[in-house]
Amino acid sequence: MRLLIKKVGKSTYDPETDKISNFWLIGELKNGKEIQMLDNLPYDLRDFVNQELDCLLFMSLSGIQIDNNTKDEPETPILKGTYIGKYEISNKWKIPQYFQLKYDHIEYFHAIKTEYGIFITSPGDIDYYTINEGEEFTFQAIEFEIWTWQPIK
Repeated sequence: MRLLIKKVGKSTYDPETDKISNFWLIGELKNGKEIQMLDNLPYDLRDFVNQELDCLLFMSLSGIQIDNNTKDEPETPILKGTYIGKYEISNKWKIPQYFQLKYDHIEYFHAIKTEYGIFITSPGDIDYYTINEGEEFTFQAIEFEIWTWQPIK
């Protein structure tokens, strides 16, 4: 999935040592949709502001029903997509050990294809919805993580 890095900033750091634990960032998907995320590793993408990356993005879903009162904001955007079902991550991606350990309890991941690309999600998040493979649905994302990325040249 293509992601334009718009802004990056320090999220958690020790001011005495200036050691950074993680970053926040705002990325722009195709068609200008902005999403906000926390970079937990951290990758430190400050040198990639205003550059496009090819990313594997994981998202957590809220599981709430979407109605007219649901706010569509960069930190919790409302998206529409088609549920793909179980998803095998391509060998093209090298998943960092941090994410392998964080999600080691999950045997397989699921995916949702949107107009922006494919997002990976957990089976537990999909359980909130009554959907079958190939069905389109509307959902609210509550967290995004860049699992791995490559610069686009």
